[in-house]
Amino acid sequence: LHAFLFGLLKRHGAAVGLPEALSVLDDDAVEAVLEEAVAELGVRCPAKRVLECLNDSRLVAGTAGRSFAPHELVAKAFHAKLRRAGLLTFDTNLHYGEKLVALMAARDAGGKVATEALWPYRALFVDEVQDSSAADWRIYDAMPCVSKTMVGDSDQSIYAFRGGDPAEFTRRAAGGGRGEGVFFLESNYRSGYMVCDKANLLIRHNQGRTPKATVPTRDGGLVSAHAFLNPAA
Repeated sequence: LHAFLFGLLKRHGAAVGLPEALSVLDDDAVEAVLEEAVAELGVRCPAKRVLECLNDSRLVAGTAGRSFAPHELVAKAFHAKLRRAGLLTFDTNLHYGEKLVALMAARDAGGKVATEALWPYRALFVDEVQDSSAADWRIYDAMPCVSKTMVGDSDQSIYAFRGGDPAEFTRRAAGGGRGEGVFFLESNYRSGYMVCDKANLLIRHNQGRTPKATVPTRDGGLVSAHAFLNPAA
């Protein structure tokens, strides 16, 4: 998704206030630019406070007309520097990408520009969708595609530390009032019966999961148990 949005922003970023030439900052460079913003403003504030509000959409967009705390001023100055230099972070790539998709979809619906010229994608396919964040889902929903297919497994969510949350996927798989068609791919062609059986016994204890089973297509499989004194062992 990040790569796709970055490509869109490189072609149409001017519509959301970005220059033509764009690059993405790594984490080390983000810290360096933050230090520059602090020095230029001459304010005193804990770096932790700045990082906590860094992805506030009002500060990313440079919203005016209200008073800001020192740490918010630093974050606002940080994003202004990035915007002028045509630089994105992992998170602002999503922020501007979401704005651009919404803008393109709105102009599409208004019929002011031919659909093919503005939004050429008829279908959306997302794999590992259980690791999508709330922002990711907003972008999927905003895309004016004729068909949308999501593939995922709530039992395989591993990116919570980056905002991934299987709850929305689980809700939609249960119906969610949106009318999506749901298809369960439960057949396991890789593992034998013994492996699938023991996996089902463990997985059913997961919280907030979509009820389903792993159904083996062949016999066999070997499962063994080992006891350890502690997790590090």
